[in-house]
Amino acid sequence: MSCHTVSQFRYLLIILFCLYASTTQAQIDTLFWFAAPEVSQDGPTNDFDRPIVLRMTAFAQAAIVTISQPACTGCMPLQTLNIPAGTTTSLDLTLWIDSIENKPPNTVLNYGLKVQSTAPISAYYHEVSTNCTCNPEFFVLKGQNAMGTDFWIPSQNFLDNATGYTPTPYSSFDIVATQNNTTVTITPSSAIVGHAAGTAFTVTLNAGQTYSATAASQAAAQHLQGSRVTSNLPITINVKDDLLSGGIYGSCADLAGDQIVPTNVVGTEYIAMNGSLNAPGDQLFITATQNATSISQDGTFVTSINAGQTYQLSVGGPSTYIQTSLPAYVYQLSGIGCEVGSAILPSIICTGSNSVSFNQSTNLSLYVNLMVKNGGQGNFLVNGAAGVITAAQFAAVPGTAGVWYAAHISLSTVTYPQNSVVSVTNTSSLFQLGLLTGSVMTGTAFGYFSNFGGLNANISANGPVCSGSTIHLSVDTSDNATYNWIGPNSFSSNSSNPSISNAISADSGIYIVNVFANGCTATDTLLVAVIPPKTSAVSLTICSDSSIVFAGNTIDTPGIYTHSYTTPDGCDSIATLNLTFIYPPDSLSLTMDHTACIGREINAALNGNTQNLDYLWAFDSADIVSGSGPGPYLLNWHSTGTKYIQVSTSNTCGTLSYSDSLNIYPLPIAKIANVSNANICGGDTILLSAYSAQGYIYKWQPQNIFADAASPQVTAIVLEPGNIILTVQDSMGCVAADSIYLSVDPCCHISLPNAFSPNKDGKNDIYRIISLSHDQLIFFRIANRWGQIVFDTKDIGKGWDGTINGTPAEIGTYFYVLKYKCVDNREVVQKGDLTLIR
Repeated sequence: MSCHTVSQFRYLLIILFCLYASTTQAQIDTLFWFAAPEVSQDGPTNDFDRPIVLRMTAFAQAAIVTISQPACTGCMPLQTLNIPAGTTTSLDLTLWIDSIENKPPNTVLNYGLKVQSTAPISAYYHEVSTNCTCNPEFFVLKGQNAMGTDFWIPSQNFLDNATGYTPTPYSSFDIVATQNNTTVTITPSSAIVGHAAGTAFTVTLNAGQTYSATAASQAAAQHLQGSRVTSNLPITINVKDDLLSGGIYGSCADLAGDQIVPTNVVGTEYIAMNGSLNAPGDQLFITATQNATSISQDGTFVTSINAGQTYQLSVGGPSTYIQTSLPAYVYQLSGIGCEVGSAILPSIICTGSNSVSFNQSTNLSLYVNLMVKNGGQGNFLVNGAAGVITAAQFAAVPGTAGVWYAAHISLSTVTYPQNSVVSVTNTSSLFQLGLLTGSVMTGTAFGYFSNFGGLNANISANGPVCSGSTIHLSVDTSDNATYNWIGPNSFSSNSSNPSISNAISADSGIYIVNVFANGCTATDTLLVAVIPPKTSAVSLTICSDSSIVFAGNTIDTPGIYTHSYTTPDGCDSIATLNLTFIYPPDSLSLTMDHTACIGREINAALNGNTQNLDYLWAFDSADIVSGSGPGPYLLNWHSTGTKYIQVSTSNTCGTLSYSDSLNIYPLPIAKIANVSNANICGGDTILLSAYSAQGYIYKWQPQNIFADAASPQVTAIVLEPGNIILTVQDSMGCVAADSIYLSVDPCCHISLPNAFSPNKDGKNDIYRIISLSHDQLIFFRIANRWGQIVFDTKDIGKGWDGTINGTPAEIGTYFYVLKYKCVDNREVVQKGDLTLIR
C-alpha cells in the first residue's frame, strides 16, 4: 500500500509502518483527541445531554481502536474495539459522562479523550437525547487536521443561549493537550468565567488534560468568536453553543458546535449550502486570522475585517461562494425549521474525499450537502448504488463560473433506516459532504464529514535511533513546495529532509511537518523514539573478606565499576556496579574520660570505621545528656564510685564488644561560715572562713577586697553590697562553690545611747559618739528643751559631762543633732533625744 493520505500517525521504534490507503476517504486518521463539552441535562425527560456516543467507521482495513483518558486515573477504563472493514461501531460513553463532559469552567481537568487506531478510521462525537431525540449535535473529529498551536475561535453571535435550563447553557470552547507540559495562552474576546475580555492568560496542561473557556453571558453579543488561543505544543479545540434559542427561527432550543482546525488548515475559498431552517435561513460567520482580510460573496466584494473580527452573511440561495483575501474561518449555522446546528466549513481548495461513510443514528430526516467540481456531479454512488444522487439534483454555485456544483439532497429514512451505515462515493472526483439530520421540535445535528486536508505529506525516518546517533527525517517532496517542521526539544526546520545529530531522549516525540505547495497545505506526523542507553545500575554491599564476579571479572575492592556493551537493537548500553564493603567491627577503640566528679558531664565514644554497625550501649545508671550511634555521648552520674561503660557492635560481618570503667568522685565541701548576712557598714572589716581540708585550693571573689584570697580564712574590707563567692577545688580536680550576699550601707546610721547618768560613779558618766572617726565629724550639739545649746564640739573624742557652765544640768529630756560625712562624701544630719538621770 502506498502512503498518500493527510495526517498519518505512525510509530517509529524499530520498523516504520505505513498505515494509509491510497484513496482519500472522509475525515480519516489514526489519532484523534477531543474535549467533550458540558451540555445542559435539563429537559422534558432530564436527559438533554445523554446518551453521549462515539461513532467510528473503518474503511478498506479492519481497525483495532482504543479509547482512553490518558490524564484521568480511575475514570473511564481503557476501551478496545475491533471494527471490521467497511463497518461502523458506536461506543456509548454515558456511563462515564461526569468524567468526560468538561465542567466546571476555568479549571484544569483530566477529561480529555484519546482515540487511537491501527488503521485509518473516521470518528465523530454525538450528543442526542434517548427519549426525545432532543438537543443533538455532531462533533466531527478531524484527526491531526485538528491539532495545532495557533487558533482563532469561530462562533455565531446571532442567537442567545436559552434560559430556564439546568445547568444554565452557555457558549464555550474546550481545549485538550496532546503532549505533556503544554502551555496554552488564551485571549478571550468577551468575558469568560474567571477572566476579563481582552486579557491574555496561560494554563499549563499535560497530555489528556482539558480546559473549558466558558462565556460569562448567554447573550449572543457576548459569545466568544474572535478569541485567540496559542500553544507551544499541539492541542485540539471544539466550540459549543448549548441550547441556542430559536429566536427569529421559532421557539426551539438546540445544541450547536464542532471541532475546529488551527489557522494553518483554514483556507480562502468556501462553499456553503442552505439547510432547511426557517427564514432567514442559514447564516455564515466569517472570522479573519489576519488584518485587512477582504470578504466576497458570489464574486462580489462585501467588506474587509481585521484579525479576530467576525462578519455575518446569509447563505441566501441554495448555495453561496465565499472568498477571503487571507485565510479565514467560515462557521455555518444551519438546521431544520427552528432547530439549529453548526459546523466549521472545509476550504474547497486542495481538500475533499472520494468516499465518506457515516452512521444513520436516528430515524429523523436525513440530508446531505454535496459540493463537487463540474464533471463529478453525475458520478456519485450510495452504498454502491447509482441513481440515488444524480447530476440533475446539482446546480452551479454562484460566483464560481460553473466550476463548482452543489446539491442539498434528502435521503430516504426507509431506504437508510436508523443504525444503518451510509457510504457516499464518487468515482471521478473529490467532494465535500455535510450531514444534516433531525426534525422540527426535536433537534438538529450538523457537521462536515469529508476531508479538511488535501496535499499529501508522508514522513519517514531511519530506525532504530540510538542515543547519540542521528535522526534522519524526510517527507515526500512536491514541486514548488516549502516545508515547516516542528518537534520535541524545540526542533524546527524548513528542509524537506532535516537531520538531528547526537540524538538524546528529549528528542523523542511527535514530529510534525507542514507542506505548502500551490496554495495547498498538507500535514503529517511521526512518532520517533530515541532509544536511550540501557544504563542498568546496581549498588551492592558485601563483607570485606568477600568478592563478586562482574562482567567476567572478580572484584574484591570497593569502588564503582562500569561495563559497556551493545544491545540486540544495536544501541550502546552501560552497566554500572557500585560496590561497597562492610568491615567487621574489629578496628574500633572506646575513648572516654576515666575520672569525673559527681554531677559533671563526661565523654564516651567509639572511634574508627563505624559505618554499617549496630550499637548497644550500657552506661551503668548514667543520665545521657546527648549522643547516638557510635557517639560521642555526654554522660552524667549522680552517685560516686566505680562506673562501667559497655558497648556491643555488630553487623552482618561480625560482632565485638568493648568495655571500660571510670571513677566518680564527690565534690569538695564549699561553705562560707562565721559571718552573718546582717547589714554591714561601708568600710567595715569582716572575717570569713571556709571548711578546711588537706589538698583544697580556695578562691575568694571578688579578689580585690581580700588580703589573701587563697586561704580558708580571710578578712575583707567591705565598701559596697554584693556577692561573696568561694570556689573550692580538691586534689581530684573536683570543684564546688558557695556564696553569700552582703548588704552594705555606705552611710552608716550612728547609734547613740538614749540615756546617761553623770553622777561620777564611773559608769555612763559621759554622753558621747563612739564609732565615728575624727575626720568624719562636722559637729555634735546637745540642747535643752528650750533650745539652748548646752554642749557643742567638733572633736569626736569629747562628750557631754551633764553640766552647764560647770553646774550640773537638770534631770530631764535633751536633744542632739549630729552632722557627719559619709564614706561617699555625702553630708548627713542625724537627730535624736536623750534622757539625763542622776
